[in-house]
Amino acid sequence: MQQATFTISGAELTQELLDKIQQLFKGKKGQDIEVFIRVKAKETQEDANSRINRAIENIEQQKNLVTFSPEGYDALVKSLHEK
Repeated sequence: MQQATFTISGAELTQELLDKIQQLFKGKKGQDIEVFIRVKAKETQEDANSRINRAIENIEQQKNLVTFSPEGYDALVKSLHEK
């Protein structure tokens, strides 16, 4: 299965972009193409501050953290690159 994700602003959603996406999948006869559009609300300053403060608290309290050894990180990057 071929899959692509595009994150763009509303102003960038143009016919030219849609034509380019169509060209990417041209020649895929017998296959359906699914387009999924999700509109994300802009994050308010208050929401951003709250998210940042929670992240700082998590770091200070050593909770909800993901840590890697250098070797573990390299192995993860390699496995993701191979997908």
